Amino acid sequence: KNSVKDIFKSFSEFDHLNIDATSLTDRLAYNFVVNRKLTKFKFHVCKKGRYANRIIIPFQHKGRNPYYFQARNLSLLGIKYLNPSREVAGVQSSDVIFPHDESADYVFLTEGPLDAISLQLNGLNATCTQGSTLSNVQAEQLRGKLVFAYDNDEAGRFGIEKARELMLCKNTNNFRVCKLPEGVKDWNELHVKCPNKEFVRTAMGGLHKVDFSFQVSAALN
Repeated sequence: KNSVKDIFKSFSEFDHLNIDATSLTDRLAYNFVVNRKLTKFKFHVCKKGRYANRIIIPFQHKGRNPYYFQARNLSLLGIKYLNPSREVAGVQSSDVIFPHDESADYVFLTEGPLDAISLQLNGLNATCTQGSTLSNVQAEQLRGKLVFAYDNDEAGRFGIEKARELMLCKNTNNFRVCKLPEGVKDWNELHVKCPNKEFVRTAMGGLHKVDFSFQVSAALN
């Protein structure tokens, strides 16, 4: 059967400076990475098959084969995200976190890889959970100081509340919340709006320590 490595061989590395102007996929991918200021990250694209007309976000440590990927739809039609099946990858999406510096003493935890990439491009260590729920398997993979940097919406706030319960079960309070500025939905949006120094200053200024004798909501207000 095919593996993540085998499937990944069918994808093409995307170069926004050398696109095929006759390819709708290339044009859409160009707009995707340029509008989000993500041109420094190495995406891939797929033009046919199960993952056709999607930009491929590799989960890959430097110099190693990808262990997972997320296929993001470039059109408004169809399912927004497709992930490799558990049969192919050996894991499900809730078991996987985005590659980051595991030796660092902190990691920002976002909902999706585009937000994690946005933080990384600004020099901050970051990973993601692929959704607003931290699973037990993902929690076991995280080390050091954990900074929750979920989206600025109801799902993000609910995800942090649920994470609080999980952390309590693990008897740990090594946990912070990073609040986005009012009116900014996620970290990629902030990345697009802010130059590097302002981005970092905003991220560090949004940190709140969570005291587990109080509700997490108090740290978000």
